[in-house]
Amino acid sequence: MSHAVHGFYVRIQEVGNTARGPSEQVTSRSTSDGSKYGSGYDDTAFCFGSVDEADCATPESRQICQVPQSRCESSSSRTSFHAFMCSSAKEWRATISIQQHSGRSVEKNITLPRHRQKDFSSDIDFGLRKFKGSTTKFGSPSIPSGYNPLEGLPLLIMESRCLATLLEKGLESNATSTASLPSQVTSLAEEKSQPLLITCPLPAERVDEKPFRKLRHAILTVYYRLFTLVIVANIIGLVFIDHRHRDNTSYVKIISSAASGNLFVAVAMRQDYIINFLCEVFAATPKSTPLRIRRILAKVFEFGGVHSSAAICSTAWFVRLAIHLTVSFENGNLRNIPVLALAYVLLLLFTAIVVFAHPKIRQKNHNTFERIHRFAGWMCSMIFWTLIVLTAKALSEAPGAEHTPIYILIRLPSFWLLSLNTIHSVVPWLRLRRWEATPEVMSPHALRLHLKANIADFYTIRISDSPLSEWHSFACFVDARPRNGSTNSVVISRAGDWTAKTIADPKPFYWTRGLPTRGVLYMSLIFRSVVLVTTGSGIGPCLNLLAMNPSTRPSVRVFWSTPNPLKTFGAEIVGNVRAADPNAVIWDTRQFGRPDMAAVTWQLLKESGAEAVFCISNPKVTKLVIYAMESRGVAAYGPIFDS
Repeated sequence: MSHAVHGFYVRIQEVGNTARGPSEQVTSRSTSDGSKYGSGYDDTAFCFGSVDEADCATPESRQICQVPQSRCESSSSRTSFHAFMCSSAKEWRATISIQQHSGRSVEKNITLPRHRQKDFSSDIDFGLRKFKGSTTKFGSPSIPSGYNPLEGLPLLIMESRCLATLLEKGLESNATSTASLPSQVTSLAEEKSQPLLITCPLPAERVDEKPFRKLRHAILTVYYRLFTLVIVANIIGLVFIDHRHRDNTSYVKIISSAASGNLFVAVAMRQDYIINFLCEVFAATPKSTPLRIRRILAKVFEFGGVHSSAAICSTAWFVRLAIHLTVSFENGNLRNIPVLALAYVLLLLFTAIVVFAHPKIRQKNHNTFERIHRFAGWMCSMIFWTLIVLTAKALSEAPGAEHTPIYILIRLPSFWLLSLNTIHSVVPWLRLRRWEATPEVMSPHALRLHLKANIADFYTIRISDSPLSEWHSFACFVDARPRNGSTNSVVISRAGDWTAKTIADPKPFYWTRGLPTRGVLYMSLIFRSVVLVTTGSGIGPCLNLLAMNPSTRPSVRVFWSTPNPLKTFGAEIVGNVRAADPNAVIWDTRQFGRPDMAAVTWQLLKESGAEAVFCISNPKVTKLVIYAMESRGVAAYGPIFDS
């Protein structure tokens, strides 16, 4: 026989606090028919359950929703109850009384220190489910959607619509186990860490075999598909050249041209104007274009795969050139020792650049990577010029040569490719500028720089306080409230030595070079609706999209996970997020702990019916969210972190 719960009585109070009288304690009790659900709160505790309005301890009590009396009287009914303590006391005491239709009741008293909240909830859960034959489930019928920062306590605001939805679902079923209701029946500790009710659990990944799914979405991403395509094309070229009979002179020209060509592609794919051109072309795609095509075009930011693979192939061609020159020297066909020596020096520098650009080495030694990339790159350019000139001179002195060194030089493909590379290297430094900055320290972990820059939306800038040392990229957004004539802002959060130093000691000006480049969120404009997922200062790039006129941008749902959003980033930024998406999920990790990024993203995706997900976060979270979405058939995009 089923012993369903007829009513229950709960009292939450502080332990050892003599300053408060009984009237200041929060008491919640069910009526006999269990038809009313309400909440009461004061500065001691905040709880709600099945209560009578007359039993609430404060006048702020309000009715949340009605549940049909007939359902509550059913012998197979299911009741959910949640008590959320916001007290600053060192201990809590909870008294729970459960009454069955048969008249039998059981009472549970619990006292626990504040720091053991998870155990506290587990004890209550055990106390309810322990009662033999009871179908009661201890759960969380609410969504904490925000908090009142003026109260001094993390006072959660309960959404009546979601409470009613949960109670309706809970009362409709009498046979579902707790394990099968992970979104509706959770412990107290889980409720505190979930400001969003997950009604659409993350489904299983697509039904194809797991190794192939991993291969497609985790290994062979668009970035690595482009990477592989360039590598394969160069391998085919090398095989073709090596198996074709050529004399020594023409072979050297072809090998050096192949090395120069790959180097040109690698450098070109990092130029601001080329990046902006590609983005403008792809972002012009009309929304009427089939979604499948738009999903592919939005991957334009994976072009970094071409840069890295071309650089590796250029190094490989130099290896082949060095081997050929060495063999020629041993055979007596090459007598020019400086040419051979410079070829090996150049090969050594290229190898150092490639090795330190490896993702793991780059992440651990980013400053070293950046300096080697810059200074070794400049040295490579100078040595390459010297090598080409000496090669042209050597070819003009070869037996049977009929042309001058200048004539041979200007007919070498390497000469023109290297000329373009040199221009690409010099032009960004011709645009070196010093911008005035008005620092706004938002917290010990975040800084906002107000800049006089006149930059449009969706651009990223590189700034530095020491131009020859290191550069850092930040998304730039338009200042809604200018300071000292500022036009744009960047948000810097503590993520390393340079950011920590900048937050602690901001400068009145910063250097920038090159053109501002389009950011990944620019491609969100080709979609009708998107979900923005971000953590920490990643909200900065998102502000460009959120500040747009709703009629010109896609509809947006926002999921922002960050510690102490108001304290860290200020009311203005939080207000901007709320203005663009009133139902934005702003997850305070100090209060709720770290969220399940994939689960919350999926929930917002299903609620909004969005066409794509854009994640702006650190590499770990970005890869996690993108894989979780793409492996379930959802278009997802984010930074590629390859520089």
